[in-house]
Amino acid sequence: MTTVAYSQGWSAALFMRTWGWEASTFALVNGIVLLAVGPATVNLAGWWCDRWYAGGTKDAALRIAIIGAFIMVITGIIAPLMPTGEAAMAMFGVNAVGLAMVTATGVTALLNMTPGEIRAQIVAFYYMAISLAGLLLGPTTIGILNDQVFGELGLKYSMALLPFVYGLPVLLLVPVTLRLYTRACAEMRADG
Repeated sequence: MTTVAYSQGWSAALFMRTWGWEASTFALVNGIVLLAVGPATVNLAGWWCDRWYAGGTKDAALRIAIIGAFIMVITGIIAPLMPTGEAAMAMFGVNAVGLAMVTATGVTALLNMTPGEIRAQIVAFYYMAISLAGLLLGPTTIGILNDQVFGELGLKYSMALLPFVYGLPVLLLVPVTLRLYTRACAEMRADG
């Protein structure tokens, strides 16, 4: 999912090339949207996770991250293809909700199945791995698609294809992921 998130580094160019926005206009509007959506969603996702977990849903963190992933992939495909910059920005705002849900609960889900004595190392490795994957694959894939497939004016197609290519396998693996995660968490509780 970080690949999808980091690919959005191309968003300023997308808005300039596709809808004629100035970089300063994009930066201002995008900043306002992210400030309005991000912190509120992170807090809401944490609250929702706690409530769900307290109600007996022991895989609450992963389930919320999966909901966020679905939101990210679907809106990530749709947003660049919107007819206006305003509609695209609104869709990217919804995309930020999905991103914030994954961000808020992803590491919690990981920690729920990690033994206490190695949690610090696992979290460090997790952030290193997702950062490297996101930074190496996201922007680079957009650049390659732009240069080799769609051309300079086809940036919107490159940005719409990336969430499909990287996100669809993740979404298709959800049933397997939930099954394996549930088993790992049960083993942690039995050992602990």
